[in-house]
Amino acid sequence: MLTMAFGYAIEVSPLQTLMLYNAVANGGKMVRPYLVNTIKSDGLAVQNFGPQVLNEQICKPQVIAAAKQCM
Repeated sequence: MLTMAFGYAIEVSPLQTLMLYNAVANGGKMVRPYLVNTIKSDGLAVQNFGPQVLNEQICKPQVIAAAKQCM
């Protein structure tokens, strides 16, 4: 009954929905979400993370412009 509030057959996680909104905001470029920029040990950077592009252009620029206008 819990899924009825969201729609009967929706199987999209909130993170996937945010990825779509982010791709529209980025002009159609979809990037993998990340929460940590740097892992440090004793003040020194051990590992750095950055955005990873999953899809350079998810759709036509005209569609992105229309989606931005609707939002």
